Amino acid sequence: MSRLKSYTLVAGLVIFALSQGCAQIYQFVKSTGPYLTEDYKDILNRWTREARIYRGLGNELIVSVTFKSREFRLAYAREFARAYRLTHQEEKKLVRDQLKAADTYHDFVMAAYVPENRLNDFESRTSIWKIYLISDRNKRIMPLEVARIKEERVAFAHFFPYITPWRIAYHIRFPTKTSGTDIIDEKATKIKLVITSMLGTAELVWRIGDGKKRQRVAQ
Repeated sequence: MSRLKSYTLVAGLVIFALSQGCAQIYQFVKSTGPYLTEDYKDILNRWTREARIYRGLGNELIVSVTFKSREFRLAYAREFARAYRLTHQEEKKLVRDQLKAADTYHDFVMAAYVPENRLNDFESRTSIWKIYLISDRNKRIMPLEVARIKEERVAFAHFFPYITPWRIAYHIRFPTKTSGTDIIDEKATKIKLVITSMLGTAELVWRIGDGKKRQRVAQ
């Protein structure tokens, strides 16, 4: 088979595959913020995922999400304290507040691009999108809140560089417990955030076993 025919065949197979529905891409999102410390960038990258939904050759959704784990919250508090020149006491209070929040909520920061802007409405009760948090032990819950990040966007974009003018940023909040049971218990090894609609489904997965060990060391 000639080289030209081989290229044509490969291109045809790619187009056929994409046209059959949605596909997802999972990857780390590398932070390139020049004013962030290397430690914070490393931890931000560790807890951030990106996924896409394709239809044909176009994107129906591009989303970047950071899971605010205990390890991430500690790094965020320290980076915030550095950026805003907080006193030692102010930083200690911020760390305490972040860890207290981690005991009560599983929080995520999400930045989403949807080509049809009116469908970028994750905070709406009538949104076409549904969001679930699922543990590897098949515990599935819906968010307590999905709120659009409107204020201090520049500050948020500093700490989460994937927030751009072409994306809408959201805060997603889940409880840590349901019916008195931990969503992420000691035996859990991963969690999955599912974003789904009739346009397709994106799944973002975090492995948390090693993360828990790192968090205990960091405290």
